[in-house]
Amino acid sequence: MAVAIAPPATLPPLPSFSAGVKLVNHEIAPGRYLSPSGAGCSWSRLADLTGSYASFLGRSNGSSGQVVVDILPSDVAFESEGCGAFVRYTPPPTRLVTFGDGTWMVNDQISPGRYESTGARTCSWQRLADLTGTGAGYATAGSAIAEAEVEGSVVVDILPTDVGFSASGCGTWVPKG
Repeated sequence: MAVAIAPPATLPPLPSFSAGVKLVNHEIAPGRYLSPSGAGCSWSRLADLTGSYASFLGRSNGSSGQVVVDILPSDVAFESEGCGAFVRYTPPPTRLVTFGDGTWMVNDQISPGRYESTGARTCSWQRLADLTGTGAGYATAGSAIAEAEVEGSVVVDILPTDVGFSASGCGTWVPKG
C-alpha cells in the first residue's frame, strides 16, 4: 500500500532575520527590508542555491551605513552577512535633513534636492532606479541611474523620480542652495 507524503508546511515569514541564507516565500516574505547595518554588509538575491555566478540576481558587497533592499517574489533565496538584522521597511514620520553613508529612500527618508558631501576621501555615490541590486555589483547596470567615484567633496542633484540614493565614504550629505 502506497503512503502519501504531505508537502512540507510553509512557515509564516519571519518578522526580522539576520545573517545566513533565507528562503523567499517560506522563511521570509518578499518585500522591502531595512538593516541599520554597519561596515562590511554583503547581501545577495538568489535565483537558485547552486552557488553558480548565474545564481546572483542582485547583490551588494561591503556596504556601510544602512541598507534598504527589495526582495522579489521570484527570488528563491536571500543571503546576507555582516548586516545585522533586517526588518520590514516602514517609512519614517519625517525626512532627514542631513544623512551619511548607506542606501536611503528618496521621498521617504530623504528629500529630493541638491546635496553636498563633506567627505575628504574617496566618495562613491549612486542615484537608484530600484533597490534590487541588479548588475555585476550593487546598483550597477540596471539599478543605477547615475554614479560616480570622486576624491573629496561632491555636489549631487537627487531627483524626485529617484527611488533611492546610495553613498559610501562621502561623509555627511547636507542640503546645498
